[in-house]
Amino acid sequence: MIVSKLLESVESVPLAPESWPRTGLVSADRSTIMGSHQQSYLFQGSNNHYDAYFDTRLIELANGWADLTAQRHQRITDQGVQVLSVFVPNKATCLPSAFPQPIPRGGTTIWKQLNHLLFDDSGVVFSLQKMKIDETTMSGAWLRTDSHWSQSGCLLAVNEILEKLALPLLEVQLATETQQFSGDLSSKWSGKFLAEVRRELFCPEITSMIPEVEFDNNQGQSQHFGRHVRWANKNAKYQINVTFVGNSFSGTGRGPGELTWWLARLFKSVTFLHSSLIPTDVVEMTSCDVVIFQTVERFLYVLPQDNLTCDEIAKFLAD
Repeated sequence: MIVSKLLESVESVPLAPESWPRTGLVSADRSTIMGSHQQSYLFQGSNNHYDAYFDTRLIELANGWADLTAQRHQRITDQGVQVLSVFVPNKATCLPSAFPQPIPRGGTTIWKQLNHLLFDDSGVVFSLQKMKIDETTMSGAWLRTDSHWSQSGCLLAVNEILEKLALPLLEVQLATETQQFSGDLSSKWSGKFLAEVRRELFCPEITSMIPEVEFDNNQGQSQHFGRHVRWANKNAKYQINVTFVGNSFSGTGRGPGELTWWLARLFKSVTFLHSSLIPTDVVEMTSCDVVIFQTVERFLYVLPQDNLTCDEIAKFLAD
């Protein structure tokens, strides 16, 4: 089945919608805003999420990101390792019509410029951006109560990565069961806790290929800068070692809304480093065949410097 038909079949039903905040209401901490049709969004927060859609001063940062991406790709390919850079859009960029305040189509100023510079680069993925689907269908790729994509959106992004690696795409189908979910925007409203019931896309071929954790430098605690997790899979479909350098969209591999969860079921070894910079010795320290850098649109306002080794990042945390 084609992607648009698959996404159309994804279900998300808000629980007790009559009790949800009204459209346009901003949370007390100004981090979250309620959109139409019970669709919650980031509003401002520490990265000035909404303002970034209008701030033309950020355009120059896109040029810096393009230069950094080219330098990274050259440095890593010179070591005989394949490299991809995955840029994930904001939810508001993918679903602007339900955002309750005026917002430009196409994303933040920096996102649009970066798309212009790198969209056709063979080593770059702008997740979910080449799919010619309407917003109603695209809503299946995002969580109603969260700033992150859904399991379905993540799975489609996995296929985008596999395509860049010249590997067969996963066969995707709709799950038979529904699950209740509450995300990172669920408890932003005083006295309310929002939830949705979802039916997602999944891939039966690989869900039973359970990997094992070989290393975790912060077992049982939340994700943060410097988190280092490595998965091994003796039943892997591909004898390839992959290293993710990214944030919660890549994730530690604990759930199917994270890229690492899926790839750890496909590849011999998957290492996740929670970082905005790529360690200078990442290839040597993780013994990888592929490096995948991942970031999200709302974090582009900071241009990292790749000036630390893996050990120096670990020492920074220890201090």
